[in-house]
Amino acid sequence: MISSKVFVINNEDEGEKFTDIEKFCDNDNNDNSDNNNESQLKSILKPTLSNEDYVNNVKLQINIIKIVSIIFISIIAIPFIICDLYFAYNDDSCVEIYPKYIIFMNMKAYLLVSGYYTIGLMCVIICNLQFLSIENKNSNIILMTILSVIINVSKVFLLIWNTIGALIFWGTLYQVEKCNTIVYNYLFISLIIKLFANFCNIMATKNKK
Repeated sequence: MISSKVFVINNEDEGEKFTDIEKFCDNDNNDNSDNNNESQLKSILKPTLSNEDYVNNVKLQINIIKIVSIIFISIIAIPFIICDLYFAYNDDSCVEIYPKYIIFMNMKAYLLVSGYYTIGLMCVIICNLQFLSIENKNSNIILMTILSVIINVSKVFLLIWNTIGALIFWGTLYQVEKCNTIVYNYLFISLIIKLFANFCNIMATKNKK
């Protein structure tokens, strides 16, 4: 009798153990199924991009940046180019007057050089932007180095050139009062804008250093 009772008790304990194991397995299976469902849901909501798609997206972003940069440069530069060249070739009121202390050039020469130099600088910047690509990093480094040198040289040249233009205008043309009103207003405003831009470039260069 004693042995049978012990046997029954052992069976009951084992039954409880089996029941606990089954519950644990069921819970583990439920957790695994939940994790699988979550991973499947994430994969549906967030599809992965292939390498080709990623490269295409980067190319699209670079092309958008190029287009926006070209438009921005054109909007800023073209009005000055058109006005400089137009007044240099068509005005006969004061642009051909030579200053007393600068006998080798007049406002017409200033406007011509300023207009054509801006055209060349704009073309160089646009060409460099067009040749930038994600495939050839070495080529990008060379292009950016050349562009950086050209921009730095241009900063110095334009500062000197616009200073000469300001001396011609405020030193001579501003006093003789022979300029046409439109020409006078354009020279006055454009020289202030150009000199202010030169000043901003100098300050930006100092901040970088």
